Amino acid sequence: MYRIGATIVCPILGLLLHELTHIGVAKYQGMTSIKLISTFPKFRLEIVYPDTQSKQGIQFMAIAPFVVGSITALVVISSGLWRQIQSGVLYYIEGILILSWIACSHLSPADIRAIFSPDRGTASS
Repeated sequence: MYRIGATIVCPILGLLLHELTHIGVAKYQGMTSIKLISTFPKFRLEIVYPDTQSKQGIQFMAIAPFVVGSITALVVISSGLWRQIQSGVLYYIEGILILSWIACSHLSPADIRAIFSPDRGTASS
């Protein structure tokens, strides 16, 4: 039962961290509002910026989960923490952590659209 719970909860936490990274960067950049568009089958948020927001700011907000995920992976691997996880925990935890990292740092289709055309509405999924 523990394995099933960890397999379901960890990737969901990865997706939650993905969206929280978007929100944190957008809040830092001075977003004016955020609106929940849908929760099922896709979790989607609409982030509204003031008119003065630069294209680079929107593009950075879209790519922020990938940047944070990549930096986190580099730190975990270079610090030796990943080797400790591989040798010290059950074999299936390694796969679950990799899936959670992918869920946290992937670029969704909405992120890619925001990178290539930041003038359109900013929606995250």
